[in-house]
This record gives sequence, structure tokens and C-alpha cells, in this order.
Amino acid sequence: VRNFLDINSTLKELDASGDFIPVELDGATARVDEDRAELQATYSRALASNLQFQLSLAGEYSRISQSGDLGQTRTFYRPKGFVALDWKAAQGVNIAARLERLVGQLNFFDFIATVDLNQDRANVTNANLVPQQSWRLEVEANVRLGKLGTLNLRPFYEDITDIADQIPIEGGGQAPGNLPSAQLYGIETELTLLS
Repeated sequence: VRNFLDINSTLKELDASGDFIPVELDGATARVDEDRAELQATYSRALASNLQFQLSLAGEYSRISQSGDLGQTRTFYRPKGFVALDWKAAQGVNIAARLERLVGQLNFFDFIATVDLNQDRANVTNANLVPQQSWRLEVEANVRLGKLGTLNLRPFYEDITDIADQIPIEGGGQAPGNLPSAQLYGIETELTLLS
């Protein structure tokens, strides 16, 4: 797959005489190109009459090049995939577990310097962005409550690295960037009642 973004941003300020004067905005004109490929193999089988297993191994290749003053070319190789179990524990009780390696996608607009006049904010370019990655574990229990309805419980935990967010920069302002790591965990519940 080939993706690209070709952009030219300008900013002008109104001076005292009523003329628009161009303001220099470093990194506002550039072209970002990406060549991306993914390979995936999936295997499924029944481990027992009430237990299903699935394994997916995948890898992603990405080559990103950026033109302009801050231009550079970088190549990424990222492992992806998941392992999952689905267990019919009892009549009306199903439990599924999944451990997954996730890789995010970069927003090409984050490579270009921008000014948001509505928020009075200037974002400089960041040619060193990397995709966000995480390990996610979730367990989902679905319980049928007979004529009452169903109850669904889903605890989850996610260990995230290279978080894509806005970061402060030296000299003031901010830019799209990567934060080192974070953990996200919780439980989601859903109760469906039949009338």
C-alpha cells in the first residue's frame, strides 16, 4: 500500500496598515510518503468440544519519507497478532480471553507544522514520530440470565508505549510527539434486561 500527503501551509498576519504579511512557519511545506505492507497467518482449532483456540501472527513493514527542511526517511518493522480462547464454561456461560499486540498508525498531518487560530495554538513539525504500540489483555464473560436477559463483564488491561499525543517543546508551544508509556485498565459491564 502506498500513502502520501502533499501539503503547503501558510500563515499571514494583518498589520496596522491593513495588509496581510506572511509569517514564516518552519516545516509547513512538505510531502510525506509511506510504503506499507503486512503479512498475517492465522491458525484455529478446537482444543475440546467446548474450547476453541485461535492464533494470529502478523508483521508490519512501513517506510516513511518526508521532504522539506526536516525531511528524512525511516523504516519500521512491527510485530502484531493475537492469541485467543473461547470457552463455553456452562449452559448459558461463555468466557473469552484475548491477548493482542496492537500497532497504531501515524497521522501524516502530525508531520506538518500548523496553526489553529480557533484555539490560538501553533504546532511545530515532528519528523521523529513513531507509531503507538501496546499489549492488550481482555477477558469477556457473557452470562445468560434466563428470561431476565444477559450480563456481560469485560475486564481489560493495556500496556502502551510510544503514546501519540501533544507534547510541550522548548521555547514554548507544542507539537505532536510520543510519550514513553502508560497503563490502561478497567472493567466494562453491560446488562440487558428483557421485558
